[in-house]
Amino acid sequence: MYDAFLNFRKIAEVKIKLSDLIPFKTGKYNLLTLHRPSNTDNLDVLQQIISSFERINIPIIWPVHPRVLKKLHSVKIPSNI
Repeated sequence: MYDAFLNFRKIAEVKIKLSDLIPFKTGKYNLLTLHRPSNTDNLDVLQQIISSFERINIPIIWPVHPRVLKKLHSVKIPSNI
């Protein structure tokens, strides 16, 4: 993943402004990657994982995988995500 980050970082800096994508002022934030089937296929497990982030006082950016996006209608997402 880090190699991909280094490879596409310059392209992303030109094409996308993070401040246009997030609903809060830029500053400190966490990046959530949650897409492994073992963590997302079972709705109870997915809900437990997502709920655990509610205790974090820093905004969380979550670029949601399309497969996971289909399941989110059944999950309560904390306001900091």
